[in-house]
Amino acid sequence: MRRAPLAPALVKELRKDFRDRIRMVQSVDDMVARVLSTLTDAEKRNTYVVFTSDNGFHLGQHRLVRGKSTAHDHEVRVPPLVKRPTAGRHGYLVTGAIAQHVDLFATFLDMAEDGADRARQAQPGRAGRAGPGRRAPSGGDSQPPSYAEVRTAGELYVVYEGEARPEYYDTVANPNQESNDPGNARTSDLGRVLDAPAGCGKPGAPDCWTAARL
Repeated sequence: MRRAPLAPALVKELRKDFRDRIRMVQSVDDMVARVLSTLTDAEKRNTYVVFTSDNGFHLGQHRLVRGKSTAHDHEVRVPPLVKRPTAGRHGYLVTGAIAQHVDLFATFLDMAEDGADRARQAQPGRAGRAGPGRRAPSGGDSQPPSYAEVRTAGELYVVYEGEARPEYYDTVANPNQESNDPGNARTSDLGRVLDAPAGCGKPGAPDCWTAARL
């Protein structure tokens, strides 16, 4: 969807908003430090600390003024940081695997049932993703169109309600999703993946959890 460029005065205002949000994050840092300081030495040896967020926020990206709930990375890719218990755990682990918030519940159960001394590391979700969302346009529309998407380790495919063309991005070559390529040959395959949940749960069809993660 093409949008008109933002006016220079609005860009200046959005930059100020961005600086203000950075200042707010500094208070989050202080809050995390206060929470961790309440743990005793014994608790540090068997406690997982998990920090994440619900969503990102756009401030001018893709010519969208202020808001959230689009399919772009700066709104759906949030930080999941896990501090493992100090007992028997050393070093850092960084992964680029895809996970969803719905994966957290099962992960926490795995941690808890394995006990404090042998708490397992959270397992990342599988690469496929399809789900509904809301798209926030640059205007004041309170009813932005819904969308469904498929996300893999290197691709993003989105279909917006009411839009004739899908959006396809190679997120390796185009990490900021600035150039839509709706004619890409991959859209046919990803479109079929997106259609899979449509009949899920019915006789002869996979359950909806499986269908949404093919």
